[in-house]
Amino acid sequence: MSKYFSYIPNIRVGIPEKDNSLKNYVEVKNIFRRVKFSAAAVRNLTYFEKYSIPGDDKPYNVSYNIYGTPDYEWIILLLNDITNVYTQWPLSQRELELFIYEKYKLNNVNGELETHHWETTEVKNLRGDIVVPAGMIVNQDFTKLLSNGNILAGDQIVNRITNYEYEYRLNESKRDIYLPYPDTIFSVMNELQTLLQYYESIDTQSSSNTTKNSGDEDFNNFKYFNLGITR
Repeated sequence: MSKYFSYIPNIRVGIPEKDNSLKNYVEVKNIFRRVKFSAAAVRNLTYFEKYSIPGDDKPYNVSYNIYGTPDYEWIILLLNDITNVYTQWPLSQRELELFIYEKYKLNNVNGELETHHWETTEVKNLRGDIVVPAGMIVNQDFTKLLSNGNILAGDQIVNRITNYEYEYRLNESKRDIYLPYPDTIFSVMNELQTLLQYYESIDTQSSSNTTKNSGDEDFNNFKYFNLGITR
């Protein structure tokens, strides 16, 4: 992610209880200068493709495997609106098992096999119509009265989901992401860099596109650009 911060411009912030002279300002990264991919941009198959994260790969692994360098991990995270890799990126198998153990341990008893919830299994009638969809969270004693008068109950219709199964599924659901095609990565990166910089006529009275005073910044300024990326 250090590459990402190298593209963020600076902003001068006044030191409290000092006068307004430039010597009493410090330059810091303007973390409020943010870019975001619109939903329409992500669906643009000209630039992006769906991807399933394999195994224990981290963002830098995916970047290296697809683009030959780990330097584009920040674009992958930005594109998929991932702000916390610890909660929004799939854990490795070892990390997952440790997380489950720590979350569900009960008085030194392994709670991962305890019941998390009960859910339905799919049931179809003789015509092939679904009368009970799969995955509905229900009570253990849930029943279904069919049109022929029969009643479905117990393991005919309900499955027990353990804490481990629940967390495993949740972790697996984080594997599906979007990536820029390798031959479009430079176009995407160049536009992101353009969006992050300042413009003299729009953003600041100074001639610099890398530094501005905090009073010149409009933190609510969002604009739409060619790839559907918003600032």
